[in-house]
Amino acid sequence: QDGEPIQGLRIRTALAPHDDLGSTIFRMEWTRENHAASLGFATDLGYADDSIIDHLRGVSLLAIESNYCPLLQAASPRPEFLKRRITGGKGHLSNQQALDLALALHAASPIEQLVLLHLSRQCNHPDVVRALYRERSPHLADRLVVTGQHAPAEPVLATPGGHAVALF
Repeated sequence: QDGEPIQGLRIRTALAPHDDLGSTIFRMEWTRENHAASLGFATDLGYADDSIIDHLRGVSLLAIESNYCPLLQAASPRPEFLKRRITGGKGHLSNQQALDLALALHAASPIEQLVLLHLSRQCNHPDVVRALYRERSPHLADRLVVTGQHAPAEPVLATPGGHAVALF
């Protein structure tokens, strides 16, 4: 539910397609001393349609899933029903789908930081993701933070108006 749980922090939500019930994506906006920052947070998307792009457009920091590499997914020992569920439009975003979403948002309004979440241990690897961004989107590669499942990510700072705001 949308709201303002504390003064200056506004949270807006949207429903994303994921399995039968869907998942919630978040847009958090806050102001401090006349400076604003915003965070888009989305995992378990399935796909990113225009309504999701509209909801996340203009965020300072985008944290999204980049769940799988299609080649690693196809070659994995996972059962076929699970592969279909993950890749079938109601499961998770592939690395390329996450990149496409980031590019669409960045074209509308520059993203300061891009944090990739929810990488599959079996069907993805941080090096695969980084190589994709270096090859297809070098202008986003230098803004990229790839999270892992075995250690916390470094804190990420957004700098609206040149003032650092810790987001993670």
